[in-house]
Amino acid sequence: MGPKNLVVLSDPAQLRELFQRRGALYSGRPYMYIPQEHVMKPGDSHVLFMQDGSALREWKTAAREMTDQKSVAKLAPLQVGLASKLVWQLAKDPAGWSRYSGEWSLSVPILCVAGQTLDDYPHGFGEYYLDVQKQWLELLEPGNTPPVDIYPFLAYVPDFLARWKARAAHASKVLYDVYGCLVNAAKEKAASGKQYPYTPVLVRLIRERNFSPDRGKEGDEESFGDTKPPIRDSQLLSLGSGLLDASVDSMHAVVETLILIMVKHPSKLARLRAEIDAVTNYRENTGKYDK
Repeated sequence: MGPKNLVVLSDPAQLRELFQRRGALYSGRPYMYIPQEHVMKPGDSHVLFMQDGSALREWKTAAREMTDQKSVAKLAPLQVGLASKLVWQLAKDPAGWSRYSGEWSLSVPILCVAGQTLDDYPHGFGEYYLDVQKQWLELLEPGNTPPVDIYPFLAYVPDFLARWKARAAHASKVLYDVYGCLVNAAKEKAASGKQYPYTPVLVRLIRERNFSPDRGKEGDEESFGDTKPPIRDSQLLSLGSGLLDASVDSMHAVVETLILIMVKHPSKLARLRAEIDAVTNYRENTGKYDK
């Protein structure tokens, strides 16, 4: 695919062998010059091209924390609320189905990561984020940028001849604007002191770190000796951005595909409706949901 070789694995035994037993060798992501060197700031990384190491292991731990059985159970009431809002929006304005599904796919991970919904952000933040993601993905798609990984000399082409450098600089600015909003939202939630049935990942990490003036800042690791320094803002940003981006696009694609399939196949929609009604006691709960 483009300048990279692509191997498709479909055997569960092979997947387990490579990613679990030999995870130290195969669980890292390939290095990508343009995103790493021209989009991310020095010292930062993103799960899309994070090499195997402590940062990737911390990301995996946070991802498991969001998706384990207890966390899913605690989040269920909030998930129901967001899903109900999506259904209400679709019923009220069917023409806006794509926008509403996109906003829903963003609201759920924001809630899990930072403890807020889109209603807590400035108007239009959801559409802005999705547009930023489009720019970000365009830089990642093979063929959309020069093969700098194969021909390193292309990195030295002057800016006025390399349009990709301007695109990468703009993507960097808007990405950090979005990710910064996520971290700031988690800080506000953590500072409130309120306890929740489910504590969002970034909120928990912020509360755990020592809030003294010498802690939690960039470049202060050496003062801790053998003691592990508290998580820095740049680490929070890297962790939160990876969790958010890994969730949004997949959820959006799944929901839009489901809607399109149901519209194209009315018989399947009727069958799905009957199965859901049988489990949820639709007729008994209709009045409650209408309210």
